[in-house]
Amino acid sequence: MAFIFCGSSAPKDLIRFEKAIKNPEHSSAAVKRENYLLEAIKNSKYRKVFFITTVNSHDNQTPITKDVVIGNITYVLLGNSGRNRYTRILSLSKSFFIWMVRNIKRNDTISVYNFPLMYSISILCIKPFRGFSLMIDLEDLYNRTDYRFYLNYIFVFLGIKSANYFLASSPEMVEYIKSKNNSSTIHQNGGYLEKLSILSEKEKSNQIRLCYSGSLDKERGVLDLIKSFSSNIDNNFILIITGSGPLSEVIKGCSLRDSRIVFLGLLDDVKYEKVILNSDICINSQWEKISINFPSKVTMYLSSGKLVLSTKHTALYGTEYGKFIEFYSQINDDFWKKIYYLLENNSISFQAEKKRRDIFFDMANLKAKNLTNYINTTIVK
Repeated sequence: MAFIFCGSSAPKDLIRFEKAIKNPEHSSAAVKRENYLLEAIKNSKYRKVFFITTVNSHDNQTPITKDVVIGNITYVLLGNSGRNRYTRILSLSKSFFIWMVRNIKRNDTISVYNFPLMYSISILCIKPFRGFSLMIDLEDLYNRTDYRFYLNYIFVFLGIKSANYFLASSPEMVEYIKSKNNSSTIHQNGGYLEKLSILSEKEKSNQIRLCYSGSLDKERGVLDLIKSFSSNIDNNFILIITGSGPLSEVIKGCSLRDSRIVFLGLLDDVKYEKVILNSDICINSQWEKISINFPSKVTMYLSSGKLVLSTKHTALYGTEYGKFIEFYSQINDDFWKKIYYLLENNSISFQAEKKRRDIFFDMANLKAKNLTNYINTTIVK
């Protein structure tokens, strides 16, 4: 009986051990979520665990699937000989299919993060014959304006239909899964605890620093945020924006027209953490109607003890995260009213941030324990 976790990142233990992975090509969000899930599996009753990854290094590419054993975890680096995006997907899918045929057994459990094509095709083909259990962790779904929605939708739909267990990131995601599969068990667990490597006094500033970090596209609401911010000419505030996406050039233009808007682009982890550390209020402006996806950046803000202002996003509003967040309305645009309210009713000192951070840690640690309990009581056979 084994637990097979299919991911796309290089977990921290693997990076430390495997020197060939010098510059892994993986998203920061995937790294954090997959490390979080892997810790829950490590703390479970499973003693035989595989972590399969499609990660690749800029400096290393091999068509041979490789195993790296660290403790009770076997990390499986799938072979890949693809020279572009499409041949890479085909190559990784082939490597995973071969690995499954050779290794998967009836009593095993496979867990997949967001059910990407590299894994979904092989799982859907082999599951009827091997009868293993399938758990899907759905943190977000592509929206219809993204071409990847049309590539992935049918496979995600079939995966939801055939899965035995689910991790859902938000109440709306729970309802979405139930609409497709009302017979399997669902555990809601959105976000994760993040620990900054830098914890020191904030740099002094004469201005209140507002921060947006994340994807720069319409659905994340970054242009709406800029519009709301620019509606008030209070020079006591600056808006710092980090990240990348299709609106990068538009936002760069906004920063040239308004000196209070600072656009930093995509940052490495150290510079990003410094920006969060030195911010006073962090903002989640994601469109309220995109309620099915969990805005994972919020847990970075809360883990740092920051004051957080968010749209009335149902993944946060009315959940356990809600008590840590102040919400504003996109429709009524009471953005500045809420900003001034936060400053009048909450301290932005380092001591106040530490207190909020400690309270959030207790809640996040409880969620992590509940996730491990779910694995132990529901999935372990």
